[in-house]
Amino acid sequence: MEMILQHILFPSQDTCDTEECYYRRLDENRTSFDTYFNFFSLAKWRKYTELEHITLRLKASGAFRIAVVACDREKNRRVISETTIQSDGGSYERIQIAYDDADEFIWFEFVGESEDARLVSAAYITEDAPSNHPHIAIDICTFKREEYVHRNMNVLKTAILENPDCGYQNYFHIYIVDNGQTLDATELNNNYIRVVPNINAGGSGGFTRGILELLADKKNKGREDSSFDYTHMIFMDDDAVLEPDSLIRTAAFLSYLKSDYDKTVIGGAMHRLDFRYVQHEAGAKWNGVTPVRNHEGVDLRDFDQICENEREEAADYAGWWYACYPLTVVREDNLPLPMFIHCDDMEYGLRNRENGIIYLNGVCVWHNSFEHRRTSSLSYHDIRNIMIMNAITYADGNQKAWNKSMLKRVIGDIFRYRYKDVYLKCWGIEDFMKGPEYYMHIDPIAKLQEVNEEGYRLQPVEEITTDPVAKREVKDFTFATDMDEIYLRKKVPHRKWKLLTLNGMIFPACSEINLHAYPMGIDPYSLYRKARILLFDPYNNCGIILHRDNKEMRKCFRTYRKTMRSVNAQYSEIQKAYQSGLQKAKTAEFWKEYLKIDGNSNQ
Repeated sequence: MEMILQHILFPSQDTCDTEECYYRRLDENRTSFDTYFNFFSLAKWRKYTELEHITLRLKASGAFRIAVVACDREKNRRVISETTIQSDGGSYERIQIAYDDADEFIWFEFVGESEDARLVSAAYITEDAPSNHPHIAIDICTFKREEYVHRNMNVLKTAILENPDCGYQNYFHIYIVDNGQTLDATELNNNYIRVVPNINAGGSGGFTRGILELLADKKNKGREDSSFDYTHMIFMDDDAVLEPDSLIRTAAFLSYLKSDYDKTVIGGAMHRLDFRYVQHEAGAKWNGVTPVRNHEGVDLRDFDQICENEREEAADYAGWWYACYPLTVVREDNLPLPMFIHCDDMEYGLRNRENGIIYLNGVCVWHNSFEHRRTSSLSYHDIRNIMIMNAITYADGNQKAWNKSMLKRVIGDIFRYRYKDVYLKCWGIEDFMKGPEYYMHIDPIAKLQEVNEEGYRLQPVEEITTDPVAKREVKDFTFATDMDEIYLRKKVPHRKWKLLTLNGMIFPACSEINLHAYPMGIDPYSLYRKARILLFDPYNNCGIILHRDNKEMRKCFRTYRKTMRSVNAQYSEIQKAYQSGLQKAKTAEFWKEYLKIDGNSNQ
C-alpha cells in the first residue's frame, strides 16, 4: 500500500501565489522544486521516524527528464539519479530515491524535452507499512467569524475530508467551538464536523471546551468506531489561512513516528498574511518578559534561508494557530488554564515543554500580523496572564526582569498617550495579587465587558475626525516591506535624548492644532512632542484620537509606582499561592463548572 508523505504544491490565490516558494525556473525548460513547500526534509524524517524507503510519484505528459537531487548540511548538492520518460500523462511514474547518510534535503528537477512536456502532479510516497495509526481531532475556537469558518471548512472538505484520492480522508474530525453561538450548526454538522455552542470564555475556554468534547467522544464512541479513538488533537485558529497539505504531512509524519517521540508536539509555522513569503515564527522561547521567536522574518523564497530555517532550535511552545498535541499529554487532568486570551498556548507549552516540538517545512498557516493590533483589553489580560505564567514557571517569578519590562511597557503607553492602558495594566496586576481563588472564579464575560468599558474603543476614522490631513495620512498609509522596519530592528535616532526628556513631554508641544495620524504599532519615539495624534489600525481603518496630557502622565506614574510597591511587598506569598493553588484549574471538573456545562451536554 502506498502512503503519501507530502504532495508537491503549486502557487494558489487561496494560500500563497509567490512562485519562488514552490518552484524555481532555472531556464525555459528546467524547473527545480528546491523550495520551502516542496523539498523533502530527509534529515528530520530519518531522525524522528521509522521511514526507510521514499519514492517520487508523478504524473506528467510529453518527453521529460527527472533529476533527483540531494543536499547535505553544508549545502553541497549531488544528483542522485536522472530518468528520461515519455508519457501521455495517463498514469503515474515512480522513481525510487536512494539517499545517503549525509543527505539533509531532497528535491527534483523537471526538465522538459518536448514542447508538450508538462508536469501535472507529484508527491513523495512510501510503501513502508506505517508503525502508527493516528486519528486526529482538530479543535477550532471561533467568535463571530462565520466567513472564516465556512471558508476553512470548504477548503478542508475539498482537499481532504471529501477527497478519497488524498489518502487521509478518514484521519480527521473537526470540533468547532462557537463562543459567539452565531454559527448555524445544521449547515456545518456532518459525520466529521461538529459545532459546539459555548459561552464566551475566550480562546482558552473555547479550546478547552473542544478538548472536553473530543475526550468524551474518544471515551464514549471510540470503542465502537475507531475513527473516534483519537491519538492526537490540533489546536487551530479560526481566522488563519491553512495550507491543507499541512494536515497530510502531519498525519504522515505521525504514522511513522518513533516511539521515543510519541509525546512530541508537531508545530506549524506562522507566515504573514500581508507578505506571504515571510515567516513570522516557527516556534518560540519565553524569556520571562517577551516571546523570542525562532526563525523570525525568514524569506521563504531564498534557498539559503530555508536551509537555515530547517536548523532545529529549542522551543518552549507552539502557537495555537497550529499545534498538534498527543492525547497522552492533553488529558482531563492536564488542561489549559483559564487565561481568556493570550498566553494560554505559552503557559501550556512551558508546562509540557520536556516533550519537545518538531517543525516541518510546509506545515504552516498564514495569519494577520500583530504589530498594528493593540486593543486595550490586551493591556489587562497580557499583564495578568504573564504574571501568572511566570509565577508558576520560575522559582523567583523572574521578577527582576519583569519589573524592568513593566516599566518599559508603561513608558511606551505614556509616550503613545494611551493612559487608560496604563491603568488597565495596573488593574491586571491588582487582580493577579488577589490570588488563585479569585482568578479561578472570575466571570470571563463580565470581566471582558468591564475591561472594554475602561479602555479605548476603536471607531471608523471617518467618524472621529474631519481633519483632511490626518484622513489623507490614513488613506495613503503603506505597509513596510523592509524586514528590519517591520520587526523594529532599526535604531531610533536620538533615542537617549527622547527618553531623558520623556519623549519631549518636558517641552512645549510642537502644535496644538495639527492632528498627526500613525499606525497603532508606531515606535513611540516617533511621537516626540506631538500634541494630538490619531492612532489607527491600517487593516480596518478604525482608530482613536489621543491627546498629550502631562497631568495624566504624572497620574500614570503614581499609579504604576503604587501598584509595584504592593507587588514587591507581597509577591513571594502570592507566588506560593499560585504554585499550589492552580492544580484544580487544570482539571475537567473545574472546567465543566467554569464553562457552565450542564447535564444535557456531551459531557
